[in-house]
Amino acid sequence: MVGIFIGGSVAVIVAFFAQGPLVALIILVVLVVEDQLEAHLLQPLVVGRAVKLHPLTIVVALTAGAVVTGFWGALLAVPVAATANAAMLYLTGLEDVHGNRRVPGDRMAPMEPPTYAPLPFLGITTHVAAVRGGRPQR
Repeated sequence: MVGIFIGGSVAVIVAFFAQGPLVALIILVVLVVEDQLEAHLLQPLVVGRAVKLHPLTIVVALTAGAVVTGFWGALLAVPVAATANAAMLYLTGLEDVHGNRRVPGDRMAPMEPPTYAPLPFLGITTHVAAVRGGRPQR
């Protein structure tokens, strides 16, 4: 927020002294419109795809976080909302631990092992990764 204010101020002052007040006003309007579009449209869309949340959910979470606890609430609102969403999807059985959609059926059935070794540098194989009943699956 400070960067756009300082950078925009410098641009408007340079435009004012170089081209006059009309050009400075146009630069100011363009900067304000661009900042508002980025903050209220582009940022929720991009972040929403990254954390698998609807853009409206991000806007509501940011607003609620800022109103309830100020700066720190706005800073932590999206990670808390994304964590709560991922936890609910996992606990309801809609997604597995890796965020993949589960097939309908027995939600308590053990998951298939991943196709990769979770810790290849330790030599753990996919057979050790999935454990059923306390014994490694072979």
